[in-house]
Amino acid sequence: MIGDGVCWIWNLAAKHFPGAVEIVGLDHARQHLWELAKKLWPTDERQRLRWAKKWQKRLDSGRIESLERGLGSLPPTGPRARPTTAMRGGLFCP
Repeated sequence: MIGDGVCWIWNLAAKHFPGAVEIVGLDHARQHLWELAKKLWPTDERQRLRWAKKWQKRLDSGRIESLERGLGSLPPTGPRARPTTAMRGGLFCP
């Protein structure tokens, strides 16, 4: 199942296609990286561009495990990062 990473799509896929492999489309994955960069460096455009390009290069070259490790080492913040949040398919979905 290819989607954009929105939880309702994964929930719908799980309901109708149990056991399906969930994949975020490349363009959407890039978009999510850039959105994360904006949140990490809202006022530092230079750092934001440097960071996003570095991680997009890993994404585009298929180095997903490296990408997961690097992004997974970022400190969790906000209410959706609490331990009570269930993780499915690499995404936090209720």
